[in-house]
Amino acid sequence: MRLQLIVLCRVTLADQSVYEAQVVGFDQDKDVAVLRIKAPKDKLRPIPVGVSADLLVGQKVYAIGNPVSANNTFLLVVLLIIQ
Repeated sequence: MRLQLIVLCRVTLADQSVYEAQVVGFDQDKDVAVLRIKAPKDKLRPIPVGVSADLLVGQKVYAIGNPVSANNTFLLVVLLIIQ
């Protein structure tokens, strides 16, 4: 007998519409997952991925992740220091 873990996810878009999501892949070591939602194409927009070397002090930066085991993490931060 094989057990399967079922994860229920919901995704909320910028217009506050909510969609059920299916996990289609994940990497536990990198703390990342790929979700699939069935939403109209006009509601889906890709986000640009930047290069950290191009960042400037005072620039807004989006961070997606799970720092120090915090759940449901999506951050908007303003870059204060570049080392």
